[in-house]
Amino acid sequence: MYLQLPDYFDIIEHPMDFSTIREKLLNDSYSKLEQFEVCCVMFLLPVPLLLLAVLVFLFCVARFHLILWLN
Repeated sequence: MYLQLPDYFDIIEHPMDFSTIREKLLNDSYSKLEQFEVCCVMFLLPVPLLLLAVLVFLFCVARFHLILWLN
């Protein structure tokens, strides 16, 4: 069964990662502290969504194993 779930990049329009933040720091791309703060928030924003996705996945795996064990 295929679930019609949105892709990561559909939810997170401007993804941010440590290597991009590091590169911007090394290249002095941040002229204001607020620009750095925005990048950090963009990095941390999807964390709760990813944790929820992992929990749903683990629940499904546990349920699948339970079904197999009972049959």
